[in-house]
Amino acid sequence: AIGLMLALDRRIVDNAADLRAGKWAKKEYSKADGIKGKTLGVIGVGAIGRLVIARAQALEMKVVAWSRSLTPESAETLGVTRCQSPLDVARQADVVSLHVASAKETRGLVDAAFIAAMKPRAMLINTARGDIVDQAALIEALKSGSIRAGLDVYANEPGAADEKFDSPLRGVPNW
Repeated sequence: AIGLMLALDRRIVDNAADLRAGKWAKKEYSKADGIKGKTLGVIGVGAIGRLVIARAQALEMKVVAWSRSLTPESAETLGVTRCQSPLDVARQADVVSLHVASAKETRGLVDAAFIAAMKPRAMLINTARGDIVDQAALIEALKSGSIRAGLDVYANEPGAADEKFDSPLRGVPNW
């Protein structure tokens, strides 16, 4: 999750692809927002969410979080600001990182309303499950440039390690 955040902020993948194609665009790829002082929103504060929080704090990020089990006391212990809902996280965060299981309550959690609540050019990091994010709403937001996404899980991802990746995300910018 942290690696995707850093790669997305610095556009490392796009830069490497351009360099491999013989395109030098150092000035363009020197532009980055940086993450120091930014607000990370964590949705799901289980074991992985807690590790992401600790690493983000080490990178001098402020952290807001929501989880069904997050109490005011545990938020204080973690050094995070507790949000009342996932939408509150979306509104406050510069980066939202998802760490919830796939369940009836979480499928489509990140929908068009959630994405619309995010700050302009915010980053959405999904290392949890592909079905947590409404893929059509995500694609629309990526195409418009309203948000950026770092993903390592996808809706309808291939079942085998060496299958073809045939996704509506192919060719879409900002991820």
